[in-house]
Amino acid sequence: MKRTADLDAARSRVAMALFACDGHPAMAVLQGDACTGRTAELARRLPDELARLWTLFAALGGTPDAAASIELAADGLPAAGTGNPPVSRVAVADLAADLDRRAADLLRELTAVEAAWTAVSARLDGAQAALDRAARLADGLGGDPLVADGLRPLREAVMEVRRHDLADPVAAATARLNRLAALAASTLARLDELARFREDYPARSAALHAAVDELAAAENGTAREFAVVRAKIAGSGLPPAPRAAPVLRARLRQVDALARDGQWPTAATGCAAVAEAVTAARQRGLRLRLDAAGLLQRRDELRGRLDAYQVKAAAAGLVEDDGLAAQHERARALLHTAPCDLRESTRAVHAYQAALAMLIEERR
Repeated sequence: MKRTADLDAARSRVAMALFACDGHPAMAVLQGDACTGRTAELARRLPDELARLWTLFAALGGTPDAAASIELAADGLPAAGTGNPPVSRVAVADLAADLDRRAADLLRELTAVEAAWTAVSARLDGAQAALDRAARLADGLGGDPLVADGLRPLREAVMEVRRHDLADPVAAATARLNRLAALAASTLARLDELARFREDYPARSAALHAAVDELAAAENGTAREFAVVRAKIAGSGLPPAPRAAPVLRARLRQVDALARDGQWPTAATGCAAVAEAVTAARQRGLRLRLDAAGLLQRRDELRGRLDAYQVKAAAAGLVEDDGLAAQHERARALLHTAPCDLRESTRAVHAYQAALAMLIEERR
């Protein structure tokens, strides 16, 4: 009684598994000649395995006695009614157990094929949607050849995944799918950025023109400061006053012309380059103005040190010393002559300091 109940339970499980395999979505994936590689191997093996299991299940269903056995031909299928001579016998209970295992294995393989195909298909659908949206964005950007060319890598990647991975999802290349997703994201991001750039260009252009005007004013101020420093400091070592603004203004006019012609990728690159150049010119101008101011500060610092040393000399009663007074006068004359020679002035102040220190030491 128990063996009969076990046999009925096995028959029920096998029937459910085989019906599930028959209607499994993976069977549609495996049909036709589109499959390649490992998926093509499964397309040849799994439907044949399903047909064999149905044949064996039919023989199992026609033998209700769990203690009975079934004759099998050389191909492993029932020999009865085929004209093929039997070569072995299998107990009905053992056949039921074998079918139970094989049907479950087949169902797992079909489920794995479906999962692989679904994963590849989802990646491909996402990339195709990105490509379609990117194409619409490209059309909205006026059909610039550079924009159209920018879609080619994504289009080719979609075709490659369709050709290789969708045809053989079981062996799909993860790296290729990841590259497709990354390429779709970067292509859309670039076109979105271009679309925003086109929309915002009037404001961007106005801001850049204003920045160039501010830079021109700053450079004019730097030129005036350089003129003052050169008049007051000999051999200042300052470079020519910066004049980047006229060049950048001309470049910005070129970018404006590109924008009017709808050449948005080139205009975006040019706009970014001008903005970067304006920032660099502003920073360089600030450094130069600090350098120029530093020269005057150095002169004033030397004047202050000389005054402090003279106060020290007076406190030590050395103001009337002829040699020290001569050195003080030479340093003072150098520091108050325009243009001032900072090197000579520095040496003169140091000489005065050394002479003062020596006289003070001699008096101790």
